[in-house]
Amino acid sequence: MYDEDETRQVAHGSGRVKAWIVGLIVVALAVGLGYLLSERNARRYFLVAEDGNLVVKRGLLFPVGDRPYLPEDPALADAYAPVPLPADGSGPSGRQQFEERADLDAALFDL
Repeated sequence: MYDEDETRQVAHGSGRVKAWIVGLIVVALAVGLGYLLSERNARRYFLVAEDGNLVVKRGLLFPVGDRPYLPEDPALADAYAPVPLPADGSGPSGRQQFEERADLDAALFDL
């Protein structure tokens, strides 16, 4: 029938295939997780105090990072333009994060 060497070769070959399949699954899961984290970050809005101004930013389509928010509608550009902070330092400081634009709008309206 089969001798021992052939049986070992078949077992060794199937072990390699299983390792490749497991490796591909791990890579696919990592890519999927990276994409989901990127999409979540791209939906976030931030209010950041920078250089004496309060700047509205939006997350990048990358797991971390942001850029100044420029709305698609040019009529809204003034509403999200940088706002000068009071010279006495009484304005907000640091960084605020918002999951929805409506929450960002409410925070801007309060200012």
